[in-house]
Amino acid sequence: MEEYLEFATRHWALSLAFVGVLGALIITEAGRFTRRFREVSPGRATQLINREDARVLDVSAENEFETAHIINARNIPAGQLASRDRDLKKLQKKPLVVYCRNGQQSLKACSQLDKMGFEDLYWLKGGFAAWQGDNLPVAKGRK
Repeated sequence: MEEYLEFATRHWALSLAFVGVLGALIITEAGRFTRRFREVSPGRATQLINREDARVLDVSAENEFETAHIINARNIPAGQLASRDRDLKKLQKKPLVVYCRNGQQSLKACSQLDKMGFEDLYWLKGGFAAWQGDNLPVAKGRK
């Protein structure tokens, strides 16, 4: 134990960085276990769509959606979720898979949708990039 204390006092910056990284890791993992929505892979999302009639929500910007998106996905940009809650109510009755380009915006959108009362909510881990990486079908343009 004395060796650890000696190391920590001699290398205080390194020790402080270690404690900071460890704290961030603990907070991140605790947040993952306490959220009420579930994270799904593209394969599991496909099962939800095909077997449970899940709806798909793309929270990317409109121009990104038009470039390419999951077939039958609905586009409501993340910044418009609060103002479009009437449109969202239609999606509340079935499982909802939420995604964006890389998964970061959709993670925040899922937290927001959870607060809006969505219960059967899924976050596509890795977003559209993971979907394309698994060579799953995509559509282009507006519906």
